[in-house]
This record gives sequence, C-alpha cells and structure tokens, in this order.
Amino acid sequence: MTRPARTLLFVFFAVILGTALISFGGSCGNLLGPRSAESLRYDEFVGYLSAKRVRSLVWQQNELTGKLDDGGTFSVVVPDKDSLAGSQLLTQIQVSGARFEYGRTPARVFVMSILSVIAFPVMILTVIYFLLIKPAQRPSGTPIALFSGSADKETDAFTIPIGRRADIGWSAISANRAVQPFGGSFSATLMSTADRSIVQVLAMVAGDGTGTTRCYCQGEFYIQVTADVGWTILVHLK
Repeated sequence: MTRPARTLLFVFFAVILGTALISFGGSCGNLLGPRSAESLRYDEFVGYLSAKRVRSLVWQQNELTGKLDDGGTFSVVVPDKDSLAGSQLLTQIQVSGARFEYGRTPARVFVMSILSVIAFPVMILTVIYFLLIKPAQRPSGTPIALFSGSADKETDAFTIPIGRRADIGWSAISANRAVQPFGGSFSATLMSTADRSIVQVLAMVAGDGTGTTRCYCQGEFYIQVTADVGWTILVHLK
C-alpha cells in the first residue's frame, strides 16, 4: 500500500474513532465536560419546573444542566434555545422562578460538529482513491522492453539511463487450471549485466498475481525469471 493510501486510511479511521469516542463520552459523562449526577427525561424536567423544584439552570444549545431544591444536579436534552419550542420552554422557566443563564456550547458539541464536517469528505476521498485512482495506477512513461514466457528465462538486456527510473510491471497467470488449479510460482529478479549480481527482487509470488516495482538504479540490466506459469514483464522509463 502506498504512503498516500496509508495516510488517507489513517485519517479516515482517526475521524471515525474520534467520533465514536466523543459520542461514547457524551453518554457516559464524557471526557470534555463534567459528569451529570442524573439524566432526566424531558417530561420529568417539565414536571420539576411545574412543581418549582428547580433552583438554577444553565442552557447550553440543546442541553440544560442545573440543580434541584434538594441539592441534586441533573441534565436534560431540550429543544434548541433558538427554536419555537425553546422559546416556549424559556417562558416556563421564567414562570418557575428558577435562576437561569445561557452557557457556552459544550465542547463535545463543537468537536462533533467539526468531525461531522470532516468525516464526509474524507469518506468520499477514500472511495475515490480505492475505486478510481488506485485501479488506474499502472506502469506509465516510455516503454523500452517487453518480455514474456511460460518457464524459466533470462531476458535480453535493457538500459536505464542516468537520471531516469524504471517502473517494471509484471503479471503471472496459470495457463492450465486443470494442472495448476491454485496457480504456479513466479519470481523475477533484476540482475546487473556487468557482474551478473542481484540488483533488486521484482516479484516473488505463489499463484497468479500482478504488480509493479519501481527501480531507482541506472545502467544495463537483464531480468532472471523462474516460473512455471505464463508471465509478462513490461519495462517503462520515467
């Protein structure tokens, strides 16, 4: 997997994990704010208001926290303070005589808003990369050599000039499934023609496969192939 792909996946999973942690934290007292002693249903809260048992309140967007006349603390999810239902609730609070103030938006709400904005484009980019960009990544540039066979072979020599690199694409496919139902084996090694030394292992697979190997070396080379499957190697200069 390429570095951009790893980075994209890391960001994607980090966003998902962060969203999950903050959502879990919100239901368990959360790490970004004080833990509520008691979580009330909306109808329970309205009942406390009507009975004038609420001493003080802080309204944060769509959450109210406060104290009861017995000293107990609570939180309750309420309509947004800027909505019509929020205006009606404000009237009930004023009638109850409870001390009341607006608070800052909870940190988790702010963070969740940011994550919700980021998560969608990250998911779209991930889908685009794996469905469109990655499949389109093939050896490109100037083709300089094409080799094929169905057995062991030393290819003809080719040259990678100074200042250039090579993308060497390969594929290995079993021709006879009756004989090789699970594929055969294929390995390709870039060799120096000067001293017949190993420069770089290009491929080593058991079964069918395709791939591309990038080579940052200059000089004259050939490829040593060991295979019992049909294979093709294409060399591009970049």
